[in-house]
Amino acid sequence: MPNTNYDSILTTTIESRSRTIQDNVTANNAAYLKMAERGNIRPFNGGHKIIEPLSYAENTNTGWYSGADIFTTGLTEEMTAPEFTIKQLAAPVVITGLDEIKNSGPAGLIDLLESKVRVAESTMENLLDAGFYADGTGSNGKELTGLAAAVPVTVTNTYGNINRALAVNAFWRSRVTDTNAAPAAATILGLFNAEFYALTRGTDAPDLVLADDVTMGVFEGVLQAQVRFTTSKLAELGFNALRYKTADVVLTTGIDGNGPAATTFFLNTKYIHLRPFSGRNMVPLGDQHRPFNQDVTAKTIAWAGNLTCSGAKFQSRLIQS
Repeated sequence: MPNTNYDSILTTTIESRSRTIQDNVTANNAAYLKMAERGNIRPFNGGHKIIEPLSYAENTNTGWYSGADIFTTGLTEEMTAPEFTIKQLAAPVVITGLDEIKNSGPAGLIDLLESKVRVAESTMENLLDAGFYADGTGSNGKELTGLAAAVPVTVTNTYGNINRALAVNAFWRSRVTDTNAAPAAATILGLFNAEFYALTRGTDAPDLVLADDVTMGVFEGVLQAQVRFTTSKLAELGFNALRYKTADVVLTTGIDGNGPAATTFFLNTKYIHLRPFSGRNMVPLGDQHRPFNQDVTAKTIAWAGNLTCSGAKFQSRLIQS
């Protein structure tokens, strides 16, 4: 007969793997891993939108003085807060009555559930990876607001509810360089240098370069010729990664890769954040669901949040095609 403890086994199986799912999402995306290292995977506790405070101007009251000079104490505007909508992701784990019968022993049922949860887990990982490169309009506006919006091809979009087309909001624009030419060994290091230096402010500099396969191949070829390989922590963790100055260079395409073709991103992940809702960070959602007109039982793994940015001017897109 079917296992009458199925519901509790399903719940326990998913709950025991929820932390694993969170960890695997990070471990399978180089940018998320960099954010985790910086402490930039930061859960939020609720609200209508996700707010990411940032400073965009200096304090104009600041200046040199002598003796009894009067300080300037006028009101200044140097802070703003882009707003990001909350996106939701769910993976229902469904088992039919027939499956339950066929795996009626507790051990067999647990094995079946483990397999189904692993499939749900890997699917959520893939969707969150794809969302990292998305513009937020996919799935009728339900997908993550990723790099296609944060570091777009044309930087005149409204991002985080701030209109980048307005001159007053130039501080919120990312950098884009289109070479109108394919990657070449003679130019690749010069282009990389130009992007890197344009994004550097003191010790603030890109820490992650995400490259397509063609660009990665040309860059690696140049390094091989000059014998300039450096060990990368991401390479040690299994990523196809190289090292360039203070940044890891990671392949974004390849089999099932979600990065755009002919595109390299220079990112300072200090200013990029993954903001999951604390109560929806790869957790079982509610009780098991048994439809009255179907012999199935479902339990859903849920995630909610978005990708946010607090420093768009420190990010760039290099297009070579």
